[in-house]
Amino acid sequence: MLSRRTSIGQYYLYSVTRSFGFYLPVGTVYLLEVRGFGGLALGMIQAAFTIGMVGAEIPTGYVGDRLGRRNSLICGKLLSVAALLSYVWIETPIGYMALQFVWAIGWTMASGTSDALLYELLARKDATDRFGAIAGRARALMLGTSALTAALSGYLAAIDWLVPFLANALLVGAGIPVLLSLPEPGGRAADSTPFTVERAMSILRMQLGRSTIRWFVVYAAVIYALASMTRTFEQPAALAVGVPVAQMGLLYAGFKLVSAVVAGGTDWFQRRFGIHGVFWLVMPVIGGIYLLPAVTPVAIVGVLFLSRSLRTLLTPLQNQYLNDRIGDVGRATILSGASMVFSIAASTANVGGGLLVDRVGVINALSVAGLTATVICGLLWQTTSPVRNDLSTETETH
Repeated sequence: MLSRRTSIGQYYLYSVTRSFGFYLPVGTVYLLEVRGFGGLALGMIQAAFTIGMVGAEIPTGYVGDRLGRRNSLICGKLLSVAALLSYVWIETPIGYMALQFVWAIGWTMASGTSDALLYELLARKDATDRFGAIAGRARALMLGTSALTAALSGYLAAIDWLVPFLANALLVGAGIPVLLSLPEPGGRAADSTPFTVERAMSILRMQLGRSTIRWFVVYAAVIYALASMTRTFEQPAALAVGVPVAQMGLLYAGFKLVSAVVAGGTDWFQRRFGIHGVFWLVMPVIGGIYLLPAVTPVAIVGVLFLSRSLRTLLTPLQNQYLNDRIGDVGRATILSGASMVFSIAASTANVGGGLLVDRVGVINALSVAGLTATVICGLLWQTTSPVRNDLSTETETH
């Protein structure tokens, strides 16, 4: 049996193989420059991925609980490798829509199950209080890898368009032997009741019905939706303040590096402020920074970095919060259910954000979105206490 130190080291190595840095800077460019697709086609292709994520979150979470963490993650990797290797051979928008739908299934197989795997590895050694710190470091390693590979992707594409996709497929596939070397936590060992679909949905409804989880998911979804909308329109926003297209790659490398630093500091934020304090501080930070571009448009670059950094910081902390309040049985299903809520909120924000951008421009739209999110979060904080501070004193009100 692997020691905790060894298994966590293996998990860090697995996190490196979750990077898609070779693909991200050139995936859309390939569709534009090589396939000649227009904006409508690109929008439909991205929508297929989002729809696939929403539809697959709970089923893939169930797979993670039913078949085991490692098996689910390995299946997800195989689908991602197949998608990357197929990318340059497809020719039609419909083909890419189908590809993105399948890829979304592979993506969601890791969304809740990766965190469930880490939490249960730590639970074997009574170290679940370290989840946020270790998840943050793992994310820092993944982002650092993404920054490095993103910087190389353009050069690889200049050699041949196949090369960056092949390189990313090899990187993702390298995670399979790493996963095979990890122990299967076996979170259901203490419960002999068969884990059926009906039982999974019953547990999901029960857990999301608890006020300590329900309102937290709503609160976190508002922040997630704002981050998603910001990410959707970050390139138009950067162009609006004069960032040249040629420098976009460096901007994205900067996003990854700053996010990696923030992820590495997750432990410090958790120890200094606690999960309750971090989520409370999000409100004034968003409200202040997002309003700056309305006065000084160039400040939008700072907003883009802030959005990336907040999402990086909050993701492991929100998963720590949820993991601490749910049991091993159905853990991945519940986490995937929360991820589905986040995806629905993000899709809604992106559609509404697009309409707002057309009316008031991208800079003003992002400022309005930031102010709106701050107001909603403030109301939730005052009326529902979405982030409970003490596990031992939580009360359930419905």
